[in-house]
Parts: sequence; C-alpha cells; structure tokens
Amino acid sequence: MAVLQITTPSGTRVLDLPDGLVTIGRRSSNDVVIEDDRASRVHCSIRPAPGGFLLKDLESRNGVKVAGQKINGEKIIQFGEAFAIGATSLRVFEDSVPPVELDDTLVVEASAEAPLAEIVEDEEIINNALFHAFRNPDGSEKYRPGSFEFLDNNEEVAIEFGADATTIGFSVTDNRGTLTPELVIGKLARQYYREGLFDESGRGVYLARMLSGNMVINIHRGRRTQMICIFYEKRLNIPRPFSINYCE
Repeated sequence: MAVLQITTPSGTRVLDLPDGLVTIGRRSSNDVVIEDDRASRVHCSIRPAPGGFLLKDLESRNGVKVAGQKINGEKIIQFGEAFAIGATSLRVFEDSVPPVELDDTLVVEASAEAPLAEIVEDEEIINNALFHAFRNPDGSEKYRPGSFEFLDNNEEVAIEFGADATTIGFSVTDNRGTLTPELVIGKLARQYYREGLFDESGRGVYLARMLSGNMVINIHRGRRTQMICIFYEKRLNIPRPFSINYCE
C-alpha cells in the first residue's frame, strides 16, 4: 500500500493512501485533509500511474508546485518526489517512508535544489564545528585545516539535512558545547563592523547569519553545540529570525 508523507512547519505525519483517486485539500470531506492557509477547499488529487502517481491541480487558488514550479494542470510524479501546497510538502512512497541514511562522505554539488549560498554556508558551519569545538587541555584549538584527518574517540560532529519543495534546512552538532552566547555575538559584531576581516574565526557564523532565512544556535554548555540554518525557496520580505538558546 502506498503512503503519503506530509511535512509542515509543525511536524511530519504519514498516512496510508486508499486505492484509486485521492483528493487533498482543507475541506473535511477530502481523503487527505491539510491545514494550510494557502490550500483550497479541494486543492488537488493524486491517483496511481505508471512509475508513480498522476498529480492534478483542481483549479486551486494558489496552485501546486513541483521542484519550485507550479504545475500546469497535471503532472506525473515519481515515488518520493515532493510536491508543495503552500508551506506543506507532500511525498508519495510505494510502501513505506525510507529511513534517512548518511554516507561516510558528504558530497554537495551546486544545482537548482542546492543553491550556492546553502553550500557555502553548510561548509562554513561544518568547518566551525571541526576546527573550533574541540580543544587541547591548555584550551587551544585541537585541529587545524590542512592537517586534520579524523576525530578522536568520543568526539562527534553530526550533520543533518532536509528539504522539501519550498524549504532547505540543515544542522551541525558537536558534542563539546564550548561555544558561548557572548562569543557568538562578539564574532558577529566584529564581522558586521568590518573589524574582524582578518580574524581566523567568526566568518562562518557571520556568513550563516547573513545567508539564511532563519538561524538557531542551541548550546548546552560542556555537552553540545547545535547550529540550525533554514533557507526558503524565495527571499521573502520578512524578518529573518536569529536566536540563541543556552543552558548550563
């Protein structure tokens, strides 16, 4: 049985799809009901087709997007391919949602789905975790670019990535928690006022702040630091939140 994965800003749910035609929209009589301000009462439909599903826009007010582009009437989508209704991303899978697997090597190439800004920021944040989180007993930074080979036992850097038709997000987490809110603000201020152009650190966080639509830094002192960056399909004329959550 095919399943439908529905991802919204508040979370993800998975539904079993009935056989045949399935309608999607805000009205409670739909086979799949979504609560999205940009969704019409009966927004679109999907039904099985060779290689996947036939997605049809039922003359909705705001349209249905695949790969960031509104479809014209109907479109064949493959299993696992995302389509978007407003801020809601939907994917059809043949029998179950596959688990996310991270390979030993992270390879990122520029494309329409991974704009250059996201790639640059991703690399900067990873470098920030590798070369600034881990310290020697005297407090000096343990690893340096050009000589780094691998992390020691009990040292971790976790990279998580996710995307739908409208949003790209990633997080980088180290298990040291050496960053402080004062250090973050100080580094950002030096870069912003052009005082830190030649600093060996700080540019990564500054680039992350300037390029992302939303940035969150979670610090559990002595245990972990996590940086979360979110990009939107289009640069919206809205505030770009930045927050630091800190606990002892």
